[in-house]
Amino acid sequence: MAKISANRGDIAEGIMGAALTAKFIKRQLGQTVDNLPQVNATDIDAVLAKFFRSGGIYRKTVRDVPKPFDFIPQGAPGNEIETTVNVVRELMFSDKVVFKLTLPQAAMDFLSKQSNRTQVRDIFERAVRYANNDPTFIREANRLATNAKNDNILVDADGVSNQLETKVDIGLSANGRKIGKQISLKTESGRQFAQVKGFGIAEFDKLFDNNMGIIVDGSVKTAFNNYIKEFNVTDAYSFRAQTSKDVTGSVWGTKLKKAATIYYKGAEKQIKTQINALNFRRKLAATIRYGATRGDKDIQLVKFAGAQGAYSERTFGPEFEDAIENADLSVVSNFTDNPTIKINSNNKLLVQFRARVDADKRADGYKILLRQLLEAGTGFFYL
Repeated sequence: MAKISANRGDIAEGIMGAALTAKFIKRQLGQTVDNLPQVNATDIDAVLAKFFRSGGIYRKTVRDVPKPFDFIPQGAPGNEIETTVNVVRELMFSDKVVFKLTLPQAAMDFLSKQSNRTQVRDIFERAVRYANNDPTFIREANRLATNAKNDNILVDADGVSNQLETKVDIGLSANGRKIGKQISLKTESGRQFAQVKGFGIAEFDKLFDNNMGIIVDGSVKTAFNNYIKEFNVTDAYSFRAQTSKDVTGSVWGTKLKKAATIYYKGAEKQIKTQINALNFRRKLAATIRYGATRGDKDIQLVKFAGAQGAYSERTFGPEFEDAIENADLSVVSNFTDNPTIKINSNNKLLVQFRARVDADKRADGYKILLRQLLEAGTGFFYL
């Protein structure tokens, strides 16, 4: 995979948005949900080229294509049925399709050049596969193309705004109302869907106790507090370095990891005792659902990863909770570096909780930062 000058996750949002836009505008007379015109990489390039050529917005008006209907011709022998379309209706109705794209500047600059876009054809392939095959999306695309109405369709790929409030990367709407599924998009390395920043018992409790009812023993909290008395946490957060590696590899980073490990081992012990309890599984499902959706029931998590041209998807309706309740779950942890508690489903990683030491860039250098991450594994998409 070639190294590029922008974040692949940001790039994917723009390409996916353009692919969905292309699907909305590519129509043919007599189409049905079973034989929609197929979009391809050329169609995506055309949408992106027009978007940037037009100064940062894409608009196109396309005619409705009437649904085929069956009728019995007058004078036909027996009950012979013919299929036709009402072309007059095609001339009466049209849809306005708008594509908006808001990404970090590096991603916008990258996508604005066709020569750059040739470097990420693997993302194009996955976006094409989704646009041509996702049942919910193609049903909506066909409905809007054939409903004999003047629709205003918006594809809003926004990877910048309201990042703390919404998980939607690509919003789809028609006539001011959401349609189909709103998309949260991940690429190969994009596993995180929730995090807690900060170091201390309160921050650890926020992830495990407040969300899932996992209460570590008092002896664990005592051991944690006794350990951090051996060094000054304030000094750890006052430490500055010239590079991120100098921070994450510092003695302070090692001490924070060791402290987090004390708590995480206590949490692991409790999870192992509750892994088969219905109440725990329901809280686990609720924690994952909220982390992935922020409570938006219309979100579909899509991941561009796996075999060439493939993607995986996950929705969060009642079937998701049922799947968690009935899954074959087990716990496998790793405490050698950043402490990690892994919950597997049928021996595939479902989710993991990880305390990771990071570097936060400030005006006076890099400082230490502890994040607790909730991350999805491959088993997440196979429940």
